[in-house]
Amino acid sequence: MIKFPRIMGKRKGPKADKAPTPSLPPEDKPGQATPERRELIRRALETRRSKAHVFDGLSREEREKLYAVALKTLMPGDK
Repeated sequence: MIKFPRIMGKRKGPKADKAPTPSLPPEDKPGQATPERRELIRRALETRRSKAHVFDGLSREEREKLYAVALKTLMPGDK
C-alpha cells in the first residue's frame, strides 16, 4: 500500500467518499481578490463540480494511484 503525506491534518471522523467542494473566497474582505480573479475561481469551481463524477467509479486503490501520479506531476522537486 502506498503511504501518502497528510496534507490537511488529522481526520476527525470517517472519510467521506467525495471531498467537499471549496467555496468562493469571501467578498467582504476588500482588496483580497479582483473581480477577474473571483470570476476565474467561480468558473474553475463550476468546472470542477461538473467533472467530479468521473472519479465516482474509481476504487480506493485507483484513487491512491491517481493521487501519487498527480503529486509527482505537480511537485517534481518533492520526492
